[in-house]
Amino acid sequence: MAEAEKQPVKTRKVVVFDQRPTLRLIRPEDWAEGGVKDHGPTLWGPDNDWTVAKADLGLNEEQYARIILADKWFREETREVSEEE
Repeated sequence: MAEAEKQPVKTRKVVVFDQRPTLRLIRPEDWAEGGVKDHGPTLWGPDNDWTVAKADLGLNEEQYARIILADKWFREETREVSEEE
């Protein structure tokens, strides 16, 4: 395929938990204490390779910065999206 015909690479932001093999669970009551109401549990573990898509967290930018980015065990990455996703 010629250079001009290449499709742009799709990416997404993900949140990775850096303390493998430990599981990380944020329970609904933990979310509520952090000011995020009606949020289901969020788990980082082997089933999701300790990675959750930023979009799946359902947080606004203030909540994301205060809860996720402020936690030293989380890091944000930008990853390519595969055709299956």
